[in-house]
Amino acid sequence: MQIDSSPTLPNILTLDVGGGRVFRTTKQALSAAPYFAHLFDRWEEGVKLQADGCFFLDTDPEIFEHLLRYMRRPNKFPLFWTRQTGFNYELYSRLESEADFFMLEGLRDWIRDKKYEQAVQVEIDLKEQVHFGSAPILWPGSTICRHMVVKGGLNKECPSGDHIWGCEDCFRNLHCAREMKANNFPVTDEDLVVSAATIFKFDMTALVNDGVP
Repeated sequence: MQIDSSPTLPNILTLDVGGGRVFRTTKQALSAAPYFAHLFDRWEEGVKLQADGCFFLDTDPEIFEHLLRYMRRPNKFPLFWTRQTGFNYELYSRLESEADFFMLEGLRDWIRDKKYEQAVQVEIDLKEQVHFGSAPILWPGSTICRHMVVKGGLNKECPSGDHIWGCEDCFRNLHCAREMKANNFPVTDEDLVVSAATIFKFDMTALVNDGVP
């Protein structure tokens, strides 16, 4: 049930968002959004409040939580990213839509231009070792490493053309070894350890809102 009321605008406001969650925040925080700033300008003209004194907002409470966090600290844009799943594009899309509705143009445009992708760069690096007894390979920054053992080095297509399948472990055949060396193919009977590193590089300056003084 809602009632018409024209109360004096309080500094602390209670919002019923989506009929399921209640948020308490300040007038100053909400005023970061032109939608609320315009609402406050006409507050005393008669704003509909619920019987419990809450102001009802018909929007997704999950998304509004992120909007409110941004309105409280508008100097930094949100980063929705994990190592396991990468960027949460669905959440960014939903937030962009709500930012547009509440007239938060800076946040809306930042998401629309996908500038959040500048905050995390992902690189793949491959390195080889002859065996596990070698000194460990170290990468700078935050990484996820995977190690693979390649038995007997790298199989290459034999240039002699003597093999039925065209590809064999030629390193143990003297004739083929000569052909491999003549063609500058690597020849080794050692097991190789191939280490693959996924390197994450973070640039938190990409999250800074330059539009906030």
